[in-house]
Amino acid sequence: MSPRQAYHELHWIHAPEFLFGMRISDDGQFLYESINPAFERSLGISIVGNKKAIHDCMSEEDAKAICASCSACVAEGRPVRYRHFLALGGRRREFDTIINPVRGFENGNKIVKLVGSHRAIEDRMTIDATEKMATRRTAAELDV
Repeated sequence: MSPRQAYHELHWIHAPEFLFGMRISDDGQFLYESINPAFERSLGISIVGNKKAIHDCMSEEDAKAICASCSACVAEGRPVRYRHFLALGGRRREFDTIINPVRGFENGNKIVKLVGSHRAIEDRMTIDATEKMATRRTAAELDV
């Protein structure tokens, strides 16, 4: 494994946000091909070696919102970003969802996969606040 691959694997395994890869079936259904461990823990499922339809992994309300975002990404042919309230196996909270299309050049440049993430907004705000506080403390210590 190259250092680059090892780095990406570490990020996938340890990222706190919910990372995913999915493919689009011939009938237009979105199927998770992979989700990172944080997302698996939240949903209480593992999809290793399997492909699962979004509707089989979470509440109907969450699945509809995510599928609508995926459909918009495919229709627009470019990355999309949405904020919406999702439970994703836990309590309902606000998420920032980013979905990126992956084109299959052997398929006439058609979008064949989607990759993306769901990041809880309050989690990001907590991390940002902690980083700002640490930066201020370091700056204050250097001025002393």
